[in-house]
Amino acid sequence: MNVWFLGIVALWRLALLASLHARVSRLPTSAGVVATVLPVMLVIGTLTLLNLERAVFEVMAGLRYRPPNSVDSAYAVLVLLSLASVYGAMIAIPWYLIECFAAWRTRDAETPG
Repeated sequence: MNVWFLGIVALWRLALLASLHARVSRLPTSAGVVATVLPVMLVIGTLTLLNLERAVFEVMAGLRYRPPNSVDSAYAVLVLLSLASVYGAMIAIPWYLIECFAAWRTRDAETPG
């Protein structure tokens, strides 16, 4: 039950961040998607590189230590998310830089001068 609640809270936080980017920052949809998922991908990728993903997941989900068993599907999902974040960041980082460059060019074109 804790793992499901952790997933719901994580999705809620992502929705709030996306809403912030859409309403307050007034980012276009493509830039809003990148600005929402890139920080999450970088955090998950960093935890994976430091080999802390399982420990952080267990602490955040409130799981107590138990001996590993063959039905540890939560860990399989965590590994899948970690791999998706590491490889997704390879796409999202250049995308983010392109969005920044496009915003810079648009701002310069609008500035009288």
